[in-house]
Amino acid sequence: MEQSMHQHNLEIREILVNNKPYGTENSLWFTFGLDKISLKNSENTLSIEFKPIGHPYPQKLLFRYRLHDDENWSPYASDNNITLASLSHGRYQLEIETLDLHSGKSVSTVILELYIAAPFYLRWWFVLGLILFLAATIIAVFRWRIQQERERAEIRENIVKTKLEALRSHMNPHFIFNAVNSIQYYILGNQGDEALDFLGKFSKLMRKTLENSIQPHIRLKSELDYLNNYIELENKRVNNKVTYKMEVPSEIDPEHLHIPSMLIQPFVENVFVHAFCPDHPDPQLLVSFSVPDEGMITCAVWDNGRGIKVNEKESLYKSRGMDLVRERLSLLPGYNAESIKVFSNEDKGTEVLIRIPCFYK
Repeated sequence: MEQSMHQHNLEIREILVNNKPYGTENSLWFTFGLDKISLKNSENTLSIEFKPIGHPYPQKLLFRYRLHDDENWSPYASDNNITLASLSHGRYQLEIETLDLHSGKSVSTVILELYIAAPFYLRWWFVLGLILFLAATIIAVFRWRIQQERERAEIRENIVKTKLEALRSHMNPHFIFNAVNSIQYYILGNQGDEALDFLGKFSKLMRKTLENSIQPHIRLKSELDYLNNYIELENKRVNNKVTYKMEVPSEIDPEHLHIPSMLIQPFVENVFVHAFCPDHPDPQLLVSFSVPDEGMITCAVWDNGRGIKVNEKESLYKSRGMDLVRERLSLLPGYNAESIKVFSNEDKGTEVLIRIPCFYK
């Protein structure tokens, strides 16, 4: 005849956590009075003693346990003490299945819910704090790098400004030297009135030269006026023989376009000094502008003079005025090997193309 399973309960008698009794204040008559416990992350080794209550043949009971529904059961044993060593953090349900050898039946019971806290480095507040700390560190480093780069850029900019100012200051005596030679020419030729007139115009031009030379950028209109005054002065020295023209296309606004000062004058000066022989029948000079690229303007200085031979072209580049212009251009944005180009032959004269950085303001 089939035996029915005797009704009984499982009661926890004692819990040891890390070999120390846990919750003794919750024990009543040798029975543990809690069905849920929460432990620190370090409290992860437990020993649980339980006892079947109400079964007439406890010696015929076998037990096995598991901590999750999806885990395999432990092997059956008659021992009523369970050891759980080195548990990881998380939630567990200690479920014990009791096999009654007398009836051959089994029943399972969840006797304890267990929670072991995560380590501090996995807590949400620590992870959030770490993320915020890393973000603050990255932002601080990024700002520091930007500040460092700004400081280096300011240093480089100051160095460039200093070099440009030095070069502009070098161009002033260079220009003055050539102008004084022209005055000397009149004096040696006993042309006192012409010398005085030239000196008056020269003084006005010098004032404009000094004004322009202290400015890193000037309006193209100011540069055109300055070049006109300079050409008139130089042309007077050769009895106004040179026919000159300036061409600015309609897409360029001279009133608002700004360029570095004192870059074009040395090339115009070179025309008056080297381009025309004394018996040239119709000397001509053309200064024209175009805009090939954004942020750049090209100035073409053309003359119909005798042209430049190879050795003379080399001397053109080695002249002090040209050296100063090339050095100044090398310090400005957009400089490359094509910033100054010279085209010349004996039939068509000489054309110099200068690419100059510019901006509207």
